[in-house]
Amino acid sequence: MTPKQTPIPQAKKPTPTKPTPTISKPPTPAKPKPVAYTHAHKEPFGKALKENFPKEMIPGKITGYAIGVIFLVVIIIGVIQFPLSSLMSGNADIQVKIGLPWPFLIFDLANPADSPIQIANLIYDVLIYLAISYAISIALNLVLSNPLLKSAKQNKLRPKVFEIKQKETLTDKAVKKITGAKTIPTVK
Repeated sequence: MTPKQTPIPQAKKPTPTKPTPTISKPPTPAKPKPVAYTHAHKEPFGKALKENFPKEMIPGKITGYAIGVIFLVVIIIGVIQFPLSSLMSGNADIQVKIGLPWPFLIFDLANPADSPIQIANLIYDVLIYLAISYAISIALNLVLSNPLLKSAKQNKLRPKVFEIKQKETLTDKAVKKITGAKTIPTVK
């Protein structure tokens, strides 16, 4: 008996292929590392607000004076409304209310132990008074910065248009001399 022979598989011949073109990519530049500035892009809120608001809309000293005057007027109105005739007639159930539109001080003559300050009404009134004083301040700033109300002397201090004067070149001087013109028209 003879051993069984297995056929040897034949290797496949490589088929000729076209070489694939390689596309060379430019080297990618290294990304720059960000510098860790601690205060970069962090501006104070007040500075950002001043830069973005017009000058006339920023309140000044006038606002403080206006709110003081408003408080004085409200207190004077409260004192004027004091019911003196009712007190003189012997009525003890009198309340003196100071504050507009909500009374923030209530003096009750019948119950003097009660606290006269009404905190919630005081907060509401102060917010209203601040808004009114801010509006007064803006109105005065707009009126005072109006160029129509300034004198001619004050308006001359701030010229409206600046002319850009170019130096006269040698050719311009020659043209003026030849033509006898005082000025040369410029082409824009």
